[in-house]
Amino acid sequence: MHANWGERGVIVDETSLMLASAAEAPAAVADLEQTTAEQWAGAAALWLASRKSENTRRAYRAAWEALLKFTGKAPWLIRTSDVERWAQSLRLAGEPYTGE
Repeated sequence: MHANWGERGVIVDETSLMLASAAEAPAAVADLEQTTAEQWAGAAALWLASRKSENTRRAYRAAWEALLKFTGKAPWLIRTSDVERWAQSLRLAGEPYTGE
């Protein structure tokens, strides 16, 4: 993330999040994380709703939740290596994995 130091705080990239003081930083970060989580949840819900089959929606939702549980990370923090480790754990456990 690119940061520019301003007169009263920090302006973070194009979002122009300006912090008046360091004391406000934790609340600003929490607000940003909440907004990001809501955007991800909304996008996931829209994507799942676009699947015609209820069985497909159920399977995709379960897989998504399993990945989140496995990584313990917020969706925007998951990396390819996390998905690869998850897929490997499914293969080793004999679970169905359709990524190959």
